[in-house]
Amino acid sequence: MKKASTTMTGVSASPGMKSTGMGHGMMGMAAKSTAKKSTGMTAASKSTGTKSTAKKSAVMKGVASKSMTMTSMTEKELLNDLLNQQKQLAGIYAVSITECSIPKMRQMLAKQHNTVCQDQFQVFTQMNQRGYYKTKTAAAKDVNSAKTTYSKVKMTMS
Repeated sequence: MKKASTTMTGVSASPGMKSTGMGHGMMGMAAKSTAKKSTGMTAASKSTGTKSTAKKSAVMKGVASKSMTMTSMTEKELLNDLLNQQKQLAGIYAVSITECSIPKMRQMLAKQHNTVCQDQFQVFTQMNQRGYYKTKTAAAKDVNSAKTTYSKVKMTMS
């Protein structure tokens, strides 16, 4: 299987895909967290202004290097993870829109929701083209049945 390139800022799945900034997630937070911890100062030494021991500094450097090490994932795993993140994010935006009472904020959330849905579709398309996410064509009978069911539900709600 192909290996996808990974960086601290995201996943490079294909040349034509837009970035949504999703790649900064946990790794970015871990890097920021360990950067704060690796100053070499303990709470006690901060009050006196002295440096902590070399042993503590070495331990902190080890923590920082371990948190920044990424495991190797296949392209399929990366794309699947990205697809799932996009689906979750779309759901979060949908709930946020329905619970927001400020018109301008609703518009902004709706715009972001639309962008996430477009990005999700691009990821899905890439996965489908590569054979990672196969779909079957629905039979005309099933499509008509779904339309009928939808129409009935819609009429009962009106």
